[in-house]
Amino acid sequence: MNASAIALVKSFYIVIDIHYNMMKTIQIRLPEEVLRQINREVKRGKYANRSDAIREYIRVGQLLEKITGLRKIIKKEGIKKEDLLSSDKIRKEVYEDLSE
Repeated sequence: MNASAIALVKSFYIVIDIHYNMMKTIQIRLPEEVLRQINREVKRGKYANRSDAIREYIRVGQLLEKITGLRKIIKKEGIKKEDLLSSDKIRKEVYEDLSE
């Protein structure tokens, strides 16, 4: 696997491992329909509160960006499906690179 692919996979793992321990408070403006959807999901118990819902939306958005980037690199570099299916090999390369 080439360096750009390893870098992207590494950032993919980093996003997944992000811990939200050191949070800052911010103010955001949302369209009314988005806020109604969030409120419905909180009321149904999917999220404990609005903040949890918004944080989850952000995490999912970050993940989707990483997946989109990974797909672009896969296509550009001609990485084969078999290479991707050998996840143990990829994981080992990523973690070795992270530990350096």
